[in-house]
Amino acid sequence: MKAEKSVIKTLESMMLSLCGPNMQAFLDQVGIGTKTVSRLLGEIGHPIVAFPAHWEDGEEDEDKKILVPDAPFLRRVSDLWSYCGHGDPTRKRRKGMTQEEALKLGNPRAKMTVNQMAVRCMMKTERVSSTGKKMPASPYRAIYDVKRAHYEMARPEWTDANKKGAAIRITAKEILRDLYNAALRDLEEEAA
Repeated sequence: MKAEKSVIKTLESMMLSLCGPNMQAFLDQVGIGTKTVSRLLGEIGHPIVAFPAHWEDGEEDEDKKILVPDAPFLRRVSDLWSYCGHGDPTRKRRKGMTQEEALKLGNPRAKMTVNQMAVRCMMKTERVSSTGKKMPASPYRAIYDVKRAHYEMARPEWTDANKKGAAIRITAKEILRDLYNAALRDLEEEAA
């Protein structure tokens, strides 16, 4: 437990030391926490600049593989969505998939982390705490409510769980879009 807490604190401090004012504004939103965003960035790396790598066989006498870095590239927001498992909706896990097909589904841990953020934001409604303090709603709650109402009208045959899941997926994509835009603005300001 102590080691895990230490790693989480290290991730948080590294992230906070690298983030600019736009990323800080993103982190300060209700429902978006530094711990969860740190976990997400630990999985995906930088939201804008991707640093891909591939495995190659080592020396002939060794039975090792070597991780070789590829050229970095700039992601689009759609690339970030795909990497976080919110890309092409026709891609689904199925029995007998090849490794290449499975990798196209995105990073399952990143998808889980973004979905946790979306659910947490969805639960943050405007309310009064037990101490009488007014608690603000998450800005992403409004996105969830609009999409949930949309699916109530557009998909009456869906179950409530289907409608909720679809609205949470859209909310997660909006969180990723805002993360991407905050990182992009910070990069542009840093370059200027």
